[in-house]
Amino acid sequence: MLTHNEISDEGALFLTMSSWFSNLVHLDLCENLLGNIGSQILSTCNLKNLKWLNLKHNQIGDNGYKCLSESEKMPLL
Repeated sequence: MLTHNEISDEGALFLTMSSWFSNLVHLDLCENLLGNIGSQILSTCNLKNLKWLNLKHNQIGDNGYKCLSESEKMPLL
């Protein structure tokens, strides 16, 4: 759980570079500073095991959510 940490779009990029990131099953980034760019970054990651994603209370707009919903990199969501 990475809530309330002021994680920005740049922070999302650094998270995705971690060796453990692609193995996540649960990702809670609620109440951070993620925007459309951060959601686009997440949507390009191979998260084949991810079953739960919480991005509530960030700065993501319609375009960011669209990228996530159309992503084929998170097949279990």
